[in-house]
Amino acid sequence: MLARRNYAIFTLLAVLAGGAALLQNAQQNALAPHDMAIRDVIRQQIEAFGRDDAATAFSFASPDLKAQFGALGPFMSMIKMHYRSVYLAHKIEFRERSRVIQIKPEMRAQNIYLIDDHGIGHEVRYIMQKQPDDLWKMAGCLLLEKKFLDI
Repeated sequence: MLARRNYAIFTLLAVLAGGAALLQNAQQNALAPHDMAIRDVIRQQIEAFGRDDAATAFSFASPDLKAQFGALGPFMSMIKMHYRSVYLAHKIEFRERSRVIQIKPEMRAQNIYLIDDHGIGHEVRYIMQKQPDDLWKMAGCLLLEKKFLDI
């Protein structure tokens, strides 16, 4: 009887310890609000490209980037010509959190991995800029390399 009782107590403690470890791991893996916001902006822009909704896609560009292109037409021409993999992305994945650029918390780099319409994988780095209204906007995009990615 005592052995059965000790076994039950041991089992209960093991379950509680396992649950506490899972909870702690989930809290450590939880994304910061800025990471969630940045991912949302990137997803929404890529979804807008997929719908061929140029105005919405352009709305996620930072004021500096908008000023550089001056209008929607030149921006979309550049995207279609030089960022075809982003424009025609079929699947995207975030594998890591964003990181601060040169000790400027209002500037962050976010890498994404995507599969284009030809099934080719790409690693892409978005440069994100926090605006005075606390919204994140895309300030740049770099195609890092083509890869055969499993995502």
